[in-house]
Amino acid sequence: MNQLTVINNELRYIHLKTHHDLTVWKKSIGFVTTVYKITEEYPKSEIYALTNQVRRAVVSVPSIIAEGAARTSKKNFHIFLPFR
Repeated sequence: MNQLTVINNELRYIHLKTHHDLTVWKKSIGFVTTVYKITEEYPKSEIYALTNQVRRAVVSVPSIIAEGAARTSKKNFHIFLPFR
């Protein structure tokens, strides 16, 4: 798998072994941790409604990145992580 990065002011692909090597995946895991801490402060009456929904949504971000990274071709990977 390759990651698009800037080297000497040029866009280049660098080889990566797994999704754990992707900067975006690492940042998304940090985002999950932050959201879990924030939702701990939500009212207990929301634990099965809003809290659960927000947590499931935030966990889907690194999950989709990992699933896309497991694809064998760049085309399949871009379906999961389109560059816009």
